[in-house]
Amino acid sequence: MALKLKRQPGQPISLILVSGIPGSGKGRLANTIAKLLTPDQLKTAFFKMPTVQQSTKYNTAEFVKALKKDSPTDIDVMVAAMPSYHHLKKAIFELRKSEEFTSQFDIKFVVTKVTA
Repeated sequence: MALKLKRQPGQPISLILVSGIPGSGKGRLANTIAKLLTPDQLKTAFFKMPTVQQSTKYNTAEFVKALKKDSPTDIDVMVAAMPSYHHLKKAIFELRKSEEFTSQFDIKFVVTKVTA
């Protein structure tokens, strides 16, 4: 898995999205995944929307803006807890349509946390 996530010069940051229902522990899971990848010589970062108000309603533009703002430029992998969103497939489609997003990130994996 580490080879798939290792960032090549000039390539977008590999992104692992963690989704799930509110209160399911998406943030803790995303943070744990980021820490587990560090021994594989991957530079990782963890992202979660900064406030509960921003987390309760998904908005593609706001998510991309916050993700870009909080992303160090020298990392290989960003593990991001997506705000609660019941149409995950649609959210991923919207992210991939966003040139602002695709210029900096490449979705490699989506993890869904289904239990609280």
